[in-house]
Amino acid sequence: DMTDDLGKAMAHWEGLGLTFEAVYTGFMGNARQMALASDFIRAVRTPGMLAVVDPVMGDHGKLYRTYTPEMCHAMKTLAGAADVIVPNLTEAALLLDVPYGSLAPTEDGFRRTTEALSLGGRRSVVLTGVSLTEGKTGAACVDRESGEVSFVQTDFISRPFHGTGDLFASVLTGALVQ
Repeated sequence: DMTDDLGKAMAHWEGLGLTFEAVYTGFMGNARQMALASDFIRAVRTPGMLAVVDPVMGDHGKLYRTYTPEMCHAMKTLAGAADVIVPNLTEAALLLDVPYGSLAPTEDGFRRTTEALSLGGRRSVVLTGVSLTEGKTGAACVDRESGEVSFVQTDFISRPFHGTGDLFASVLTGALVQ
């Protein structure tokens, strides 16, 4: 049983005196994994520990085929344990329970979306796939400490690069820990 294994691992880590500076989650295969990750974050949280959740659920306005409604609900719970979430636009719509097409692709619209995702400033948000002008892409960010919303833009390269979201969230997590 995975719950028993997690409990044994956590007891062992505690016996060794280990603490965590950060916990980062990405793609999850089922709702049970998400629940375990959520429980783990809550169990090992210490003051100053960073929890980053990349809520990998879909892209281009569509839920991944492997995802179920139960998994979407479990991801919302896991994201609720995060200090920082890194959704793309599709995942933002899923987390907010709004149609993908209802997200206004404007600076004000992205600002409203990131603020809604921050849950009233309880977590920081880096919303990826944000384009403010043609030929550019980037992110809209809201900082939970200051409430400030900022935008980062770079040239858009019109070919798919699978795994860039994972790489981005990993580098972001490392930079935040530093």
